[in-house]
Amino acid sequence: MRLRKRLIGFIAIIQSVLFLTHFLLYETWTFSPAGSHTPGALWIKLVLGFLSVSFVAASLLAFRYTNAALRAFHSAVAVWVGLLTFLFLGAVSSWIIFGVARLAGLDVNFHRTVQLLFGAAVVAGLCGVFNASWTRITRTTVRLATLPAWRGRRAALISDVHLGHENGRIPSGHYLPKSRSNFSPIKSGRICGILGSFTVPDSPLGGGEKIVQ
Repeated sequence: MRLRKRLIGFIAIIQSVLFLTHFLLYETWTFSPAGSHTPGALWIKLVLGFLSVSFVAASLLAFRYTNAALRAFHSAVAVWVGLLTFLFLGAVSSWIIFGVARLAGLDVNFHRTVQLLFGAAVVAGLCGVFNASWTRITRTTVRLATLPAWRGRRAALISDVHLGHENGRIPSGHYLPKSRSNFSPIKSGRICGILGSFTVPDSPLGGGEKIVQ
C-alpha cells in the first residue's frame, strides 16, 4: 500500500510538471506584449492538452502491454517529449529576451522571437531523434604489452541500445535492433561487454539476457 501511494504521488508530480510545461508553451505562444491576451485556437488547446497527458499514459500502458499500435504511440510520445525539452528552453529564452529588451528600452517583436526560437527547438529536436537512431560503431586497436596472449583477439562493447518499444521487442528475442548485423564479430571465444541502458525500464517483459545468448 505504501509503495502504491508513493507511485501515485510520483506520477502526480510528473504529470503536474508536464501540465505546467505545456501551459507555459501555450501562454508563450499566445502572449501579446500590447496587453490584450490573444486567445489561442481551440485546436491548439486540445492538442497541447492531449500531449500533456500522453507521456504518462504511454508509459503506464507500455508497462503492461505490447503491440504494434502501442509501440507506434510510445515512439511518437518519446519523440514529442524530446521536442518538448527544446521547446521549453525556447519558451524560457523568449521570456528572458523579452525581459532584457524591456529593461533596455528596446522594442522587440515577442511573437517573432518565439517563432524563431520554437523553430530552432524543433530543428534541434529532430536532429536529436536522428542522432539517437544512429547506431555508431567505433573500432580501435588497443596494445597490451603485458598480455601477449591477447594478441589477435577481439572484444565488443555494446552500450545504450535502449531495447524496448522503440528499438526492438525483448520478449523471447523475437527481433533485435536494426543494428544486429553490426555485431557479427561477436562469436565463440570472444568477449562481449554490455553497459547501461540496454533495455527500457517500462518494458512489460524483461529478459535482455536472451538477446545475447
